[in-house]
Amino acid sequence: MKMMRYISLLLVSVLLIGCGRTDEQRSRILKVYNWADYIDEEVLAEFPEWYKE
Repeated sequence: MKMMRYISLLLVSVLLIGCGRTDEQRSRILKVYNWADYIDEEVLAEFPEWYKE
């Protein structure tokens, strides 16, 4: 039973460390991941202009 507590404490610690915040600024780049030919190239070309509005 003690071993399960140690393992769960270790897992929670790893999760909390991995989800920590940093003071670094994130870049302002939008990345779209998508299947090939799923979104029309014309829509992708017009998107940055639409996004700024």
